[in-house]
Amino acid sequence: MLVLMFEPRYSFPVDFARINSCIFLVLVSFWLFCGFETSAYFHLHGSLCTAEGLVHVVFL
Repeated sequence: MLVLMFEPRYSFPVDFARINSCIFLVLVSFWLFCGFETSAYFHLHGSLCTAEGLVHVVFL
């Protein structure tokens, strides 16, 4: 009973840290990619707040 109580406490933070690091890496890579695409689109076309800009960024 004691082992069953303490086992999730040790395994849960490890799994939670792995999930957090994976989410963090995905968000950072997505942010860098979208920032690069948005800046490239801004320099090429000079407009960010258009539907064409969003479609251009999404489909690249």
